[in-house]
Amino acid sequence: MLLKIISVMAWSCCKDNIAFVIFQDLTPYTHTFLAPTSNPERITTIAQNARGFIYCVSVTGVTGVRKEFSPKIVEMIEKIRLYTDVPLAIGFGISNPEQAKEAAKYADAVIVGSAVVKLIENSRGDLSIMLPQVSNFVRSLKEAIIEERGENKIKI
Repeated sequence: MLLKIISVMAWSCCKDNIAFVIFQDLTPYTHTFLAPTSNPERITTIAQNARGFIYCVSVTGVTGVRKEFSPKIVEMIEKIRLYTDVPLAIGFGISNPEQAKEAAKYADAVIVGSAVVKLIENSRGDLSIMLPQVSNFVRSLKEAIIEERGENKIKI
């Protein structure tokens, strides 16, 4: 499956209320962001107009590896679920299996980016180092989520 993000924009700047577009096997899907700082009006607007999934930003600030999973995300997820049944994905700062497992308790999907990028950067282009490290890391995330949800509910 090929996933590629092609643009990222603020909701307020979007002519058609698109926050970003992902091409999955050459088919475009639009997605939107909500953050812990999103006000009720923004949550309602995005939740009612969302297609694909809603990307729930787990922290305020910029993306990157974090030591702890923010408990504020739980409150945000509960608020969003009042307005939509669109799948919710938690991302930003999820950097280890324990955080992925915790996020899987509340969201339909878990997004891990910076931690994988860090492994790739640390390998300095050496595929013999990078591929096993990334593979083992992703496997550890998957195993943690399976432990939380059960094997039958995991789609990769």
